[in-house]
Amino acid sequence: MDSSNREFIAGFSSSTKREIASLTKIFTLYTACSVIGELDIDPKTHIVEIGYVAESKVGTTACLEPGDKISLYDLLFGLMLPSGNDAAVAISLAIGERLLACRPSDPELKMGKSGGTLPARRAFLKEMNSINSWYGLKNSCLQNSHGLTNTFNSSTAAEIAMLFSHGLVQYSLFREVVNTS
Repeated sequence: MDSSNREFIAGFSSSTKREIASLTKIFTLYTACSVIGELDIDPKTHIVEIGYVAESKVGTTACLEPGDKISLYDLLFGLMLPSGNDAAVAISLAIGERLLACRPSDPELKMGKSGGTLPARRAFLKEMNSINSWYGLKNSCLQNSHGLTNTFNSSTAAEIAMLFSHGLVQYSLFREVVNTS
């Protein structure tokens, strides 16, 4: 299916920029699928150990506990099915660490404090916002992977629909996750 032949037929305020809360997770899923493909990661065998940072997220959860070892594949379902904020953080850290390992000389990722989870989070967010830029999503700005309590996580209905559509067309893993009930 060629995405260039798509057009919106109708919409009401679809270009109005708004805080998107948990819809941020669509961007997180898309970014994860993109990096998984780019870096040839097998999400079923890539095991992520859950840390306290992921587990401590409030709101909706995938019931992750510190020390849990779970595949990246299962985390993607934990991200979307229960809208798990903890899974969003775990995914951003796991993917961010892989991005850091592949792009060690990127000066933007070295800014600020070193150590801890900040560099991995920064790498993931940079990738999320780079994808937005690549698709021309000028009204989409993301500051975290889960959408919790951040008025700066914003987009428009039209841009979310566009990214979602691209995810469905480009990534079988994206389709699998979002088609699961």
